[in-house]
Amino acid sequence: RNDLMMFVGYLEFFHALDFPANVWNEVPVKKFAMALMIVGGTLAILASCLAFVDLRRSWRNVRLLREERAFLRAEIARTERLPCNYLQACQSANFRELGWEVFDRVAMDGIVGFAGILVGTGTIMAIGGANHRIFHASNLLSGYVGNGFVAFYGLINAIWSVYLWQRGRRHCRLVTDYIQENPMQKRARQIFRNHQIYAVTNAVTLVVSSIGSLISSTRWWGYVILIPCIFGSVFCNMFWRKKVGYDRLII
Repeated sequence: RNDLMMFVGYLEFFHALDFPANVWNEVPVKKFAMALMIVGGTLAILASCLAFVDLRRSWRNVRLLREERAFLRAEIARTERLPCNYLQACQSANFRELGWEVFDRVAMDGIVGFAGILVGTGTIMAIGGANHRIFHASNLLSGYVGNGFVAFYGLINAIWSVYLWQRGRRHCRLVTDYIQENPMQKRARQIFRNHQIYAVTNAVTLVVSSIGSLISSTRWWGYVILIPCIFGSVFCNMFWRKKVGYDRLII
């Protein structure tokens, strides 16, 4: 099911709410910075908890797609001496959809959600920065540790997005070469182009976001880099729900 939550597109924004702990990383902590730390840290943790709701939805799709994949493999093996282009096409679509669910939802909700809890906790802990141990623990959680998870996910998903872009490019070329010009060809070509648009935008957003997150751990201008990434994340979420994702029956 195309049940991606719109809220997930704003995880990048909520993850950046650790800025009070990193921008005003000083002792004694200023009162207005304390207020921002409480609000930002709390929202980051709550947003991460909601991400696990989307993870549960996605995992339901993963289980269905894995069952379908097992069935398709059995059917292809049973009819290996007969033409089975339709079954192979279904298996290819299943692989793409399973990759979407695993890399773009389960991994994102799990890794980024967990990172958000670390970042939010570190942001709230920064209030007690007068304590030497709390100060260093806060810097780690809201700095390289929390943001490191986001950077790791960004790298993995960027690799998947590059593969998805190449796959869409190859399919678009095959449709153009082997199917006569008709409304179905145009529709298929547009679908694969939508896949490419999503893959490119998602990859660029994640790579830049990963860099910005690591820089923001020690430099305030890292958050300037994250601003376009927030808009890119929202766009990818909306584009997915409107142009890429779809509902269908399981074979």
